[in-house]
Amino acid sequence: MALRDGSWVGAALGLTFGLGVVATYAGSPRRRRATLGDRLHPYLRDAPRPSRLLAGGTGSGGVGPWSVLGQPVVAELAARIERILGGAASVRRRLQRAGKAPDVDRFRAEQVLWGAGGTVASLVAAAAFWLSRGGSVIPR
Repeated sequence: MALRDGSWVGAALGLTFGLGVVATYAGSPRRRRATLGDRLHPYLRDAPRPSRLLAGGTGSGGVGPWSVLGQPVVAELAARIERILGGAASVRRRLQRAGKAPDVDRFRAEQVLWGAGGTVASLVAAAAFWLSRGGSVIPR
């Protein structure tokens, strides 16, 4: 049975996706056994972060209703990413090496926003591709 024209591309993409899912699942923090270093890390880590209330900042970075409404959502999604990926100390060290402020919360919020932007852009591109191939948004 020969593969039809172009179906090998779909098979390759499906295989790549499947391997990626298996690799991600196998490497997730929940699947790994905790090492001695992982268990001792909470007791040996650097000094705790100072309170944001004591920092002389202006509060939220944005202005307007979108920043007020979106900030809790982005903060919750960033906290979920932190729970899944972990490694706040590692991120802080990499940010310091890059010459940036070691603000892990801001970095996680940027990850959420870039991920949301990429998702929207890919959905728009997929819809444009589908419509250019003769697809219809009206069911037949």
